[in-house]
Amino acid sequence: MINQITLVGFLGRDAQKKALPNGTPVLNFSLATKKVWKDSNNEWQERTQWHQVVFW
Repeated sequence: MINQITLVGFLGRDAQKKALPNGTPVLNFSLATKKVWKDSNNEWQERTQWHQVVFW
C-alpha cells in the first residue's frame, strides 16, 4: 500500500542534504502552503501552514 500526497507551496529555505551514519542520504526542507478564502462577512482571510519535509 502506498500513500501519496501532493503539496504545492513555497520553500522556506534551501534544502539541506545530510547522510546518516550508515551512508543513507537524507534531504530536509520546509514548505509553506497557503489557504485563502472569504469569510461570512465577505472579507478575505489567509492562513499559512508550514510543513517540515524529509526525504530518505
